[in-house]
This record gives sequence, C-alpha cells and structure tokens, in this order.
Amino acid sequence: MVSTYSYPESVSAPFGNKALYDCAATTSPYGASAQCDGGICFKSSEGQSFPGFGLPLTHGEIICSCPIAVTDPATAKVGFQIVGPYPCQHSFFNNCASPTATPTTGASLYVGAPTGTAILLTHLLTGQTPAINRCLAP
Repeated sequence: MVSTYSYPESVSAPFGNKALYDCAATTSPYGASAQCDGGICFKSSEGQSFPGFGLPLTHGEIICSCPIAVTDPATAKVGFQIVGPYPCQHSFFNNCASPTATPTTGASLYVGAPTGTAILLTHLLTGQTPAINRCLAP
C-alpha cells in the first residue's frame, strides 16, 4: 500500500491541537522531515504492537515508511513546514535545524513538506482552502 495525501484535520483552526510551523529555507542541512505522500505503508501492522509506540495500533491504524527530505540551504527556494503543538511554542522551532532531526537510522523526524504544500494539495483535492493553525518563525 502506498500513502497518498490527506488533509491533517488536527491543524484546522480554530479547534485543532496541532499547527504547521514554518521553517526557513536557510535552515542548516540538519533540517529534515518525513514526507509521507508516497511512503510505503504496511497494512499488516494494523492492530499490532510496533516498536516505538506505547500501545498497540488500533483498527484502521497502520505504519508507513516515509521518504526523508533534507534541507539544502544552498539550493532551497522555499522553506518547509513541520507539524507541531498548538498553541505555538517558540522552542519547537529548534526542530527546524536540530541535529536530532538528521536522516540517520533511528532519528526522530517530524512530518513535513515544502511551505504551502498542505494548503495547495487540500485546495486541489477539495476545492476549498482550509483555515489552519500556523506558527511563524520568530
């Protein structure tokens, strides 16, 4: 199974508990995110336990292996957005360039995409532009 894009309802304003954090194009090469559109998903993980998760997956939940996108400040034309907590937390912007977000095996990465992609894809799929919780870099 391959993952396709779906709008993350958790970032919807005003009631979502997540936000899209804008990371600058000039972020160091440590800035990386998991871009799950096109990731390979494992249906056999549904309802099973999986390393890194405290509880077994529930019905309808599956695990996906997502490609990693790494920021190259020398060529980046736009920044990228990662999903984080809402209300906005200034310290969460550290994840835009944190060495803990490198694409090495076992690293923690946040789901992300080039700035504006979530809104554009949602508009193309549904014809509507959703209101989102968005956190702008300080």
